[in-house]
Amino acid sequence: MSSLLHVALLGAPFSTLTYGVPPHFQGWELPPGLRVAVPVGRSLRAGVVLGPAEQAPPGVTLKDFVWPLELSPLLTPGYVALARNLAARQMAEVGQVLATLLPAGLKTARATLSFVHGGKKLKFRLNDLGSSPVPPDRLAVAWRGAEALLTVSAAEPEPAYRLLVDPPWPVRPAASMQLAVLEMLFARGQATASQLREALGPTVTAALRSLETKGRIVLGPPPEEPEEENGPALPPDDPGAGHPPLTPEQQAALDALAPLLERGSGGERLVHGVTGSGKTRLYFELARRAMDMGRSVILLAPEVALAAALRARAQAWFGTAPIYSHGYQTPARRERAFREAAQSRTPRLIVGTRSALFLPLADLGLIIIDEEHDASFKQDERLPYQAKEVAFFRARQEKALLLLGSATPDVKTYQAALDGLTP
Repeated sequence: MSSLLHVALLGAPFSTLTYGVPPHFQGWELPPGLRVAVPVGRSLRAGVVLGPAEQAPPGVTLKDFVWPLELSPLLTPGYVALARNLAARQMAEVGQVLATLLPAGLKTARATLSFVHGGKKLKFRLNDLGSSPVPPDRLAVAWRGAEALLTVSAAEPEPAYRLLVDPPWPVRPAASMQLAVLEMLFARGQATASQLREALGPTVTAALRSLETKGRIVLGPPPEEPEEENGPALPPDDPGAGHPPLTPEQQAALDALAPLLERGSGGERLVHGVTGSGKTRLYFELARRAMDMGRSVILLAPEVALAAALRARAQAWFGTAPIYSHGYQTPARRERAFREAAQSRTPRLIVGTRSALFLPLADLGLIIIDEEHDASFKQDERLPYQAKEVAFFRARQEKALLLLGSATPDVKTYQAALDGLTP
């Protein structure tokens, strides 16, 4: 076990730094993906272990990391490999990629350790553990044995911007960012600065300041948590009843794709069918088979409205609500979906927009991108990526089957299919 670790910071400057392993954590399993609290200057930051370091950088006095932020990592080594791949493509720091992908609640090192000593319950922040009456080695053993509790502080709710003026808005055509903000708030009703930056990029800050000064938007209380998006569990549809038999075309597609899925060696295929031809039925039949094999499924739609419709149909079909994820959810709901996917010990179905592709799953067997031609699968702001390229990487990494479905497929995808290079 190495006594040095490479750790990617989840906050600026997002660097990958080398830290030592404290004596009381020597011999512990500290795998890639484990979140840890590390000292940076006078503060503690959250970071993700990327792997062991062979040696310390020359001329540097190393510090030890302070404490793991979890006993079992939410992120797998494969997830770290995905972040490394994106970072290499975008010439970005791995920490910056991870900070973009992770919910806000998983990027903080504000945590306290609670334990009983001398008949009294004590509580110490991680950066104050030096004043604890219990030595760190005993605290570590107590934490591992569930005799001490690590509590990570929830992030403070962020205030939200709301419209004060209905359209049409007196905005110059050249002020495209201001117009984008107004349109997003009109569509959503409210949005936090973080959500606006995530959707529109870092330059949105100046537009917000200008619109607020002009009295067109206002910063108010944090957005209220919406009602639970998933409805009550329904009895699963009987695959042999309540549905018309598969059409010859659907059956032919299922007969061609099911062996690829069952083989478990991966692959990519284009599902080309006109609107109303029954592609969604084919998706659900394959998803059911994948989950019967013990493997999870991701089903992506280009827009929130389409994803919501798919989620409702999936819930009726399977009898249980899929994990639902999209970029407009509150931070708390995003974190719940992320944790639910990471901690699930049974095969799950995830339905959502492009960001749902980054939810961690232990055994991913099938990825479906519906309406694969849609430009919404490409993100240009913050961390630019094309969801299809990320899906290729994840499918090949997990030996999962990737399906690209469309009535009007992208010309490159279609030509690749004709050439036998799908896609």
